[in-house]
Amino acid sequence: MQRVDGRLVLSPTDLTKHVACPHITTLDLQAATSGERGGAKAPDDALNLIFAKGNAHEADYLQRLKDQGLTVTEIARTSDKQLAEIETLRAMREGADVI
Repeated sequence: MQRVDGRLVLSPTDLTKHVACPHITTLDLQAATSGERGGAKAPDDALNLIFAKGNAHEADYLQRLKDQGLTVTEIARTSDKQLAEIETLRAMREGADVI
């Protein structure tokens, strides 16, 4: 969950987390808006470690999906949300198993 040009932008993960635990949406919203009030904290070593572990887990999981023979389309991270949307829709039309 993040603010982009003053608008709240939700990711698929945000929606999945909300289904599992609606309270997490409240916490994520607080985190997304804390920077607007100057309350955001600088990342510490523990947060950086969690981030790195999360990225490694995602890469391992994607590799397992590929090893199963699934078609995996990875959308490059970009600040151009319109381009990301176009790429996602293209992958959906092309029948990717995993995006």
